[in-house]
Amino acid sequence: MLLWVLFQLWAFSDRADWPLWLKSLPVLEISHATSFTVATIALLVLFAVRCRSLVPLGFRTEGLGADLRWFALAALAMAGIYLALAGLAYLGLLLFAEDPWAVFRRHMHQSFFKDDSVPELLRVIILYPMLEEIWYRGLLYTPLRANRGRVVAILATAVIFALAHGTAWPVNQFLGGLVFAVAYEARRGLIAPTLLHMAGNGALAALGWAWMRWMA
Repeated sequence: MLLWVLFQLWAFSDRADWPLWLKSLPVLEISHATSFTVATIALLVLFAVRCRSLVPLGFRTEGLGADLRWFALAALAMAGIYLALAGLAYLGLLLFAEDPWAVFRRHMHQSFFKDDSVPELLRVIILYPMLEEIWYRGLLYTPLRANRGRVVAILATAVIFALAHGTAWPVNQFLGGLVFAVAYEARRGLIAPTLLHMAGNGALAALGWAWMRWMA
């Protein structure tokens, strides 16, 4: 996983502030989606060879009905929490910001997905949630929970998940990371957190589509 982080920095980071000797490294002609997929498959194969099973990571199919019910209730709760927090944030801006609506609009603009091309929507709504849940909940959360306990694992993976998105104020990503980790812990599998992740990204994509047409 450390090698993957280093690869990400090398292949996809903005090199503007890098030292000159690092800027001279060759740029890889490979997309983020392709590299992410290949790295995930490679790690899963390695894990399966060493452990003889992917079940410890949360790959299971039993209890699918309960997973779907849990997902539906959690999605409604998640939507309610986000709406309540957005309302509280706007009230706070009314008290402390000179132009609260402008600040709120800027944050919303940064939060939504604004590329509505079909390939990008498929990556954002389907591919990335699947890959990220394998990494952050399956590969990262599992050993952290075994060694540091449930609370530390939930908080640590949420923080790492938020920072990995590279936004200035990754509040949405941190809250999402908390929800996805709790879902993984509650259901002991990847189905519920992956569905929640897909639903969350789908909502951000839909809101971004509406925002670019009527609010931007």
